[in-house]
Amino acid sequence: SAAALRNLWGSVSFADWLRARHLLCLAQNWENSNDATEALSLALSTIQEGDLDSAARAIRKHNIARMTDKLLWRDAAHTVGDYCVLPTAKVMLQAFPSRSSPKTGFILSPRTYFKSKQEILDTDGKLWLQVDPRSFPGEGKFKGNVVTGLRNLMTSKALIGVKVQRGPDWDMDDQDGGKGNEGVIVGVHRTSKVTVRWDGGTTKHEYCAGDGRHDLIFSGAAPQPPQGWLLASSAVVHKATNALRCFSCGDGLVQTTHAASKHATLKEDALKEGEQLLVAATLEPVLVRAINNGRVCCSFQNQAPGLNNSQGGFDIWYRPEDLVRPNSYKDCGEESLQIHGQARTRREVVLMSGGDVDEAREAWAKAKNQSATNGEQCRSLRFASCIQGHFIHARCLQGALFSGGTCPAVGCSEPLFVPPVRRLKNDGLCCGGSTRGIMHVDNEGGEADLLRTAQALIQSSGTDGAEILTEEDITAADLPDLKMCPVCCSGPLMNENCSDMQTHHGECSRAAMREDESPCTEKGSFHVTASEIAEKIKQMSSIESVSDVLPRCPEHDVVVMFNGCLSCGHIFADTDWDDMPDWNPKAKGLLVLDHKKRQAAGLLAKQVRAEVSQFAFERDQLKGAALCCSMCPSPPQVLPPPLPPPATKYAIQGCDPSCDLNHSSDGDCLVCGRGWGSHSGHNCPGGGLRGSWIVQ
Repeated sequence: SAAALRNLWGSVSFADWLRARHLLCLAQNWENSNDATEALSLALSTIQEGDLDSAARAIRKHNIARMTDKLLWRDAAHTVGDYCVLPTAKVMLQAFPSRSSPKTGFILSPRTYFKSKQEILDTDGKLWLQVDPRSFPGEGKFKGNVVTGLRNLMTSKALIGVKVQRGPDWDMDDQDGGKGNEGVIVGVHRTSKVTVRWDGGTTKHEYCAGDGRHDLIFSGAAPQPPQGWLLASSAVVHKATNALRCFSCGDGLVQTTHAASKHATLKEDALKEGEQLLVAATLEPVLVRAINNGRVCCSFQNQAPGLNNSQGGFDIWYRPEDLVRPNSYKDCGEESLQIHGQARTRREVVLMSGGDVDEAREAWAKAKNQSATNGEQCRSLRFASCIQGHFIHARCLQGALFSGGTCPAVGCSEPLFVPPVRRLKNDGLCCGGSTRGIMHVDNEGGEADLLRTAQALIQSSGTDGAEILTEEDITAADLPDLKMCPVCCSGPLMNENCSDMQTHHGECSRAAMREDESPCTEKGSFHVTASEIAEKIKQMSSIESVSDVLPRCPEHDVVVMFNGCLSCGHIFADTDWDDMPDWNPKAKGLLVLDHKKRQAAGLLAKQVRAEVSQFAFERDQLKGAALCCSMCPSPPQVLPPPLPPPATKYAIQGCDPSCDLNHSSDGDCLVCGRGWGSHSGHNCPGGGLRGSWIVQ
């Protein structure tokens, strides 16, 4: 590193030399690995060539890989996590983390978000999750007046099955069967109403539960939250949060929604009798016994003791798509590797190691060297970040760039934009001044030509345009009232007919001038609308003129009347001739001059902004650095990058299978992407899937 800096000394500006020094400082804390050695070697070679941008890209790429790995392992070390049941699944919770354990009677409906209370691996190496009851509404939500919580879908789901009585605004006489009688909520509606079935009856009634009216109150004990264990199959649940988050706002960088197409779909011709497969919905191992007409006959390996297939009938028929191969059911959104014969995620490897993250990382690195995959790293390279690898959302990056700030991560002061610094002359004022590598700026190019043209126009603005035709010439020639285009000042324009500019616009010119009495068509003279002419002009290329694109009369083969400017294409049809501006012979030259001045001002502002950014960068680089000719001491240690802020509270969206609302005004279906009118009730087109909408 010192040799590279010593060779670079004097070849570039002092600000760029300090930048190269800072880049090498960032690489000092790298681990001793092949990837780090390769990245450092590339950075050193590009720094020696003076290509600091390539060196910065190499260092940023490796820092992104290090940051991605750090965040993923930090997420895997968490003892609990946030999960969501897939839209196509319904989970029955079990009493123990075992497939043979009894059911607790609690069910997680589709799209249910929950937190895990405990996560363990069973004897087969499968991950089990214990549902945390605190993920669901507490007892305080079910006291007093009944109020629907459509803004909180979890609360609305919990109302189903709750016992109620008549409330303070009750005015339905004895529709409930009498005072004190109880009923059960069987439906929740968008209009702040609930459907109740009263004890002793079969009829359902709707009652108000919000918007200032409360017909019902809660009765009896509050419903208990779901309790039990479930197998963490990617065909049933997926993680609701992502480890890769923005260091500015804390939101996830990768969408956590599940994609069903990520699963390996089996086909009938790919199945064989005697093959061991897994049921996609439960991951129970089954054995293929027969294949017939698109159906697969399977038997479970763990049969009840003392029974055989002929006695108990344990053969189950499935479709090929209902089955998956072992080790192929992992969610592609979370990286997995083959460890101990099974595809395992980082979280599972940590649990296998007894919570020892270092041991888990060693096992992961060993498996990764054998498989040579880098999926997470390739995916993380698509996100914006500073050179230290702090991920930033596109919207957060845009805001930071516009504000001129540095990386928004806490404790990071890396610039998000580093302008190139060019030495215009060797003034010998800095210790790095020499004649090597000096870049001279010439005055050739489009910008310099434009500036020179603008200057010439400014100097000759008093005479340009007046030599063509003066006001005295017009008076001497006794010309009528002349006009000019209000947009480009082209002229002079002369009109010897009426001042109505709209009547004959778009009409056959021979018919308009009455040069031919024969009609163009059976219905009269040929005529096109002003919008058609405007569309033709809009599509005009740079090598065409207005007259080239004007429509032509099919009978007389002449262009239609065009009441507009033949130079710029501006149409006068909506303007009376008397309202058009009088022709000024100097207006055209003044307009061109104004345009040149605007361009010159824009170029000047661009140059000022570039100079300001360069000076600001040099000022930041020179802070705390002594201007001396000797080499500076060893670079200071760079603190490890901070962790991202906590993720925001996840949002609950979409209706569940118990919903009976009309979603005609709720947008497209979250499952198939079609509108409510394309569905049969809640069923998606084609059948087989139930749609879901965000309740507005």
